[in-house]
Amino acid sequence: VNAHYQTRPNDLVQMLDQTDLTIALLRSDKAVIATALVCREGGFDKNLATQIWAGKRRPKGHLFPQTLAAQGGFQDAPTLQMTRVMRIAVHPDVQGQGFGRHLMQALLQSSTYKDCDLLGSSFGATPELLDFWSKCNLQPLHIGSTRNSASGCHSVIVGVGISERGQLFTQECSSRFHSTLPFLARHTLNRLEHGVLLRLFKRSDSSEQLLTPLDTQYLQDFCKGNRNFDATLPELFELACRILPTHFRVLTDQEQTVLTGMLLQSLGWAETIKRAELKGRKEAEQVVLCAVTKLVNTVDVGWVSEA
Repeated sequence: VNAHYQTRPNDLVQMLDQTDLTIALLRSDKAVIATALVCREGGFDKNLATQIWAGKRRPKGHLFPQTLAAQGGFQDAPTLQMTRVMRIAVHPDVQGQGFGRHLMQALLQSSTYKDCDLLGSSFGATPELLDFWSKCNLQPLHIGSTRNSASGCHSVIVGVGISERGQLFTQECSSRFHSTLPFLARHTLNRLEHGVLLRLFKRSDSSEQLLTPLDTQYLQDFCKGNRNFDATLPELFELACRILPTHFRVLTDQEQTVLTGMLLQSLGWAETIKRAELKGRKEAEQVVLCAVTKLVNTVDVGWVSEA
């Protein structure tokens, strides 16, 4: 009840009636300091999995396989054994001390889920929740194209592979997610909050976040005033996709807003200026210049690809 979830009386009925639900507890002495409500999903045969993928069947209580199959396009998703963390909460007096992450680690190592392929969760995306699940080593696998009417947020699925098959599946989902995100950011997600979008862009594999020597040179020329914004737009876009998500904390909130709006969401100067509460284009261009200079100065030579 003290967590961020929209708890309803029907949730208690579900906990009592549904046989595939588990309640995990983390105790300190005799006091419960964290708890999670966990359910098992998936494990369907290929015939039913194909029907779920085609939208012909919607088995109740199987959010993960249905979403990843019907919306994500992964036809075999319903055949995997999945474990979903429906709720997780830490006592208010000890929040922010890592007990939620400790509980998640215990779940991953529990023999109860040794036959599971994938463990994950689904929630309304906020910067705080994305940070928490990232610290638990769960990566984004899917995001809804519209905002949830109840939470006002886009729903995100995060997960981590447990079995070898689950690891391969999450890698495939993650690769697909990150390959389509730059397109989605300019269309269905072009009104997504910058703090959420930047965290979604961040990849767990840092080797993907590279700039070529030529990109780096053009960006340095831009910072010195030798190239204008339009001429450097391709390199600025690469910077925004590859470097900004990992290093956005070196920027002010206003700088994050401007770079996200102009480079990742293609909002244009007028909309970006309004969103960042700036006076005009000249001020916005100065914000871009300062932000790009910070990022270029932050990046080590080890981040530069020789390919």
